[in-house]
Amino acid sequence: MLAIILLFLGVFSTPLNPIQDALDNCKLIGKDLAECNRTRTCKFYEITERRTWDLEHALQVAIYAPDGAQFSWYPGNVTSIDGTYITVTRTGCDLSADNEIPCSVRESRYSFRFRESTPFEFVGMRIDVYRDYFGRWIKTNLTKIANDDWSDLWAYGGEFGDIVELNPFDIRASQGQDCQLDPAEIPTIAQTIVDGSGQSEHAQYCAQIYKEDLCTDNTWDTLNCEWEATNSTCLLNEETDLLLGCWSHSSDEYACASDLNCKWIAPTMSNHLDSYCVNSSSTLSILFLALIVLLLC
Repeated sequence: MLAIILLFLGVFSTPLNPIQDALDNCKLIGKDLAECNRTRTCKFYEITERRTWDLEHALQVAIYAPDGAQFSWYPGNVTSIDGTYITVTRTGCDLSADNEIPCSVRESRYSFRFRESTPFEFVGMRIDVYRDYFGRWIKTNLTKIANDDWSDLWAYGGEFGDIVELNPFDIRASQGQDCQLDPAEIPTIAQTIVDGSGQSEHAQYCAQIYKEDLCTDNTWDTLNCEWEATNSTCLLNEETDLLLGCWSHSSDEYACASDLNCKWIAPTMSNHLDSYCVNSSSTLSILFLALIVLLLC
């Protein structure tokens, strides 16, 4: 009976997504910094970087504009240390003047209001996020750094999705960190998935999505993606892949005509800039096709 059960599991079990597998392997290392550093695909947020910020250490500090609507980053130096709290004073600020922008900021050294000129924080690291309705900090993970100025940071919010549009004032680095997959490895793994699929190189955008619900949530970001259950991967849907394959022949009538999936639309302009190669079975407009290509490039 056991043999039959094992056979059943072997035949019908679904393989793990390669990116998810890599994520899990790094997480299994846990808090072993040495082992994490020895594993090429893994990365550890070294909280000691913040712990060793000492007097006169150069940092950037985020400060709101007088209207409180936006913030900017200013260069400064650590001028005071009080336990885990540090004071960073803006470079060249006249402390005796009546400044609209404060000269100094005192905050926890773990606050995202402070960062190096080349930030070392990365997606996956453990963070604390302040939630007003709880009135406390909650522990979670950083899931996206949307902008270089950190004006749109994302954090894992549980089964209901990510917490979005966070900023440095909402986040601090957790003092406990785990080994994580290096985010720089995800495009490489995604490209391997694409190479094995035979799809267009543009499929890498979809292949970097490693969760089925995110691949098939029908948002604009994943409109052209489809979950391939056999290999547990997210790839371009067939029609979009064909469209992109044909579009690559738009300047080559022979290549377009030789592809059974494509249809050549001859140019009408003297400079031949309006020739197109499209999927022969597609009902999409040329304009919409162009938009798809731009979004995936």
